[in-house]
Amino acid sequence: MCDQPTTVSLGRQPKRSANVCYKCNTAKPAVKIRHTFYCQPCFLIAFNNKFRSRIGKAFKLSTTKKPRVLLALSGGSASRALLDLVSNFSRLDYEKEDKQKFEKFVVCHVDESCLFPNSASNAAKIQEYVDAAGIEFSRVGLEEVFTSDDAGHVLEVSPQSSFISGDVRAHVVASDASPLDKLLALFTATKKLSAQEDLLGHLRSTLLLREARRHNCTLVLLGDTCTRLAIRVITMTSRGRGAALPVELNDTSAWLGG
Repeated sequence: MCDQPTTVSLGRQPKRSANVCYKCNTAKPAVKIRHTFYCQPCFLIAFNNKFRSRIGKAFKLSTTKKPRVLLALSGGSASRALLDLVSNFSRLDYEKEDKQKFEKFVVCHVDESCLFPNSASNAAKIQEYVDAAGIEFSRVGLEEVFTSDDAGHVLEVSPQSSFISGDVRAHVVASDASPLDKLLALFTATKKLSAQEDLLGHLRSTLLLREARRHNCTLVLLGDTCTRLAIRVITMTSRGRGAALPVELNDTSAWLGG
């Protein structure tokens, strides 16, 4: 009957071919994301679009109130990818100055080579990446955490201080030694490897926030990866800090609020 609804079966959707790009349907794929194959140009377009979408939702950007942004760059593949995304975000989408979403970008590299005498610093190579992107660069050595007046406060508020005796903390803060010697003494007194890793992360974050305030930046971007976040979940859970996971894994946090 004509008044009877007819159910049309579309059948099984055709399987996406692994021999052609899903987006343009012409080029040979070079990247596989889950079950989707992309050629390199289409992958870069999709990657940049995803980044713009996430940034817009996380920070609710507007052209009237433009924040300054500090980008933490370690020199690894994840942070270099973040640098490229940030560079493209402004250069490709908002060429006119009045349409820019951010007032300024500053790239900060925390040089940790002082802790590893047998490895050379890669700060010069990192600066080449940043200069090519046309963004201001700031390098800070890890030992510089002891060059400010709040160095003692940094050690007292550190959650890793429990691994360091009070006598050692007092000696490090009151000592007339150089900032580098203080840093090395602090890590020598921290016996557990896990505690050293936590302490390094705490000092690195302290320096990044200090540089952000020095450059009047209200946002700090970190190049965390899914693998790193997964490791953080397992580590914090095993140490009884699972309650802090929502804050640690959130897109945004109020680090600069204090």
